[in-house]
Amino acid sequence: PGQKLECTRPLLNIVSREAADEKFFPTLVKAIEQELPLFRYRHASYFNYPENFRRCVRQLRLAILARDVEKLNEHIQIGLKHFRQQLMSFELYHTTCREPFDLSWFSRLPTVIQAAALDIFVYADIHQLNPLDDYLEHLDSFRELDEPRNGPLLRDLLTTTLVLRGELDEAAAILEKDLDVSYAWVRKGWIALLRGEYTTAAKHYEKGRALLKTSTRKRKNIPYFYHFSGLFYPLALFRLRDVAAVPEVLQIVNQTEKDGNEYLEGYLSLKALAFARQNKMVEARALLAGVPGHHPIAPSYLVSSLATYWISPQSLKDRTSQLTALYEKARKNGYRWIAAELAGLLAAIPHQPAEYRRYHEETMAALSANSLTTLIRPEEEWERCLKALTLLGGKEKRAKPAEKETRLIWEVNFDNSNYYFQPKEQRRTKSGGWTSGRQVALKRLKSGELACMTPQDRSIAETIRVEYYYYGRENLYFDTEKTLLAMVGHPLLFSAWSPNTPVELVKESPQLLVERSGQGYEIKFSVPIQESGVRIVKVG
Repeated sequence: PGQKLECTRPLLNIVSREAADEKFFPTLVKAIEQELPLFRYRHASYFNYPENFRRCVRQLRLAILARDVEKLNEHIQIGLKHFRQQLMSFELYHTTCREPFDLSWFSRLPTVIQAAALDIFVYADIHQLNPLDDYLEHLDSFRELDEPRNGPLLRDLLTTTLVLRGELDEAAAILEKDLDVSYAWVRKGWIALLRGEYTTAAKHYEKGRALLKTSTRKRKNIPYFYHFSGLFYPLALFRLRDVAAVPEVLQIVNQTEKDGNEYLEGYLSLKALAFARQNKMVEARALLAGVPGHHPIAPSYLVSSLATYWISPQSLKDRTSQLTALYEKARKNGYRWIAAELAGLLAAIPHQPAEYRRYHEETMAALSANSLTTLIRPEEEWERCLKALTLLGGKEKRAKPAEKETRLIWEVNFDNSNYYFQPKEQRRTKSGGWTSGRQVALKRLKSGELACMTPQDRSIAETIRVEYYYYGRENLYFDTEKTLLAMVGHPLLFSAWSPNTPVELVKESPQLLVERSGQGYEIKFSVPIQESGVRIVKVG
């Protein structure tokens, strides 16, 4: 009682696909839409809206089954308007086209639907190193597809899978057909890097970004590469310029963090590597420790593991079980290049079977590829200590660095718990002093665009929160307690009421006092405390 019987999704899809080929299908669709209409009111009006999300999904599925691209696009727009968050997380193509995957049925869908679905299926399987056998032959059939939008996309899926399988020459040949699109040059850069052609790799990546800039029509803050092959661009820069590449690598990572990217684990590991090349090991290890230790996305985890090896080879042993599982899965499912790189990392861990080194060397030779593990030589701890001592001993001999022309100060007010924080950018005057400064918008501060920001300034900026309202409005504000803690010890705090008066913010824990009271003792804090949190006490 109270329970319902429901057809399993695979069976439902099989029956629906067969029904869609029958002459009565349009009549059936019309009857469903009349009995259970999508919109709440049958007559169109400004206030009309869909009955629920399930009916919106139903219309999307019916459009795919009917092979009606126009209807599909129409209902996607309806879904985005009324159920954006639900639709963005709903696996439409997976539930409609992949359960089960029937190539004979799938290949009869319009090319644009096939391209959209394959783009999702292929990367979902690549991220988990699942078999790609269901799609490879079908992707190969699109090699010569002469459609401006779908042709390059489908060929890019093919070349990506070929590179992961170690078929570099074939992948490179396919790319020559699409040199007018940015991602073809990014893939060429990736292949050049794997072949050990580092200068060529960097040039190809830069060409890809230049084309991306043209296509997006943005003059600054051009997004970097959303594809995981973009992770290997910083590696080419490190190989060519070592420490000199650090500023550009940090710019890439910071921009990627701002844009959002599903491969952020790999990019943050590269940021840690940049710190390590500068001998900032405390920052490098702290950042690396914050990177997840699991492997939701295999290519990102590979780069993260490479960075771990280059920063601290002994730390790689903590990833032994994950690397072993990925290696076995990659080798089983035909990802020869990734399997070889994973084997190289496993071979670098003490007391591992000799099989890893043998497979790594034999496969890399067969693929005519250079191992990424040898791209950067890990530094031993004694080498870093020696470098630090050398830098320390040579401080007096080195020329005095040029003084910065700008700096970021903070005007603050802590009176009566009415906390006020105002960042200002000051410029150096000809006499060596500083201008009164101009206010910095919180949005600009949060983005990290200011070159004069110190690491502590960036920590403070991370305490900025955003509230979103209707019609695209947003409100930025400081998370007060976190901001106060981040400001402790900042050398450039000034009073908002007297901008030339410096303010020192020191963190102290309240003392617990025990005093005699009558015939007993009274325990109290050194300062009155009514509630938890951070409290400011003015001294002097």
